[in-house]
Amino acid sequence: MQSQHGEASGLAPEVVHTVAITTPARWFDDRRGLATGLVGFAYAGASFLIVPLARGRVTADIVETMLGLAAIVDVTTLVGIPFLRS
Repeated sequence: MQSQHGEASGLAPEVVHTVAITTPARWFDDRRGLATGLVGFAYAGASFLIVPLARGRVTADIVETMLGLAAIVDVTTLVGIPFLRS
């Protein structure tokens, strides 16, 4: 059971990271390095900022924490949609 949980929790972020890196590389052929560098920086930077905040809140109330993180992701996605349209 522990092994399967570890494999699943390690595989999911890698799938997200792979898609997040390869998509801008396809969109920006002439500036691949810049695009993948910015995405990698944003991916790591978001983790650096969000994980400590979420860790402190999870001990208080996990449901409220998950709903708050979902709201942040929703708002960020809605703000970014006009900039990413093809």
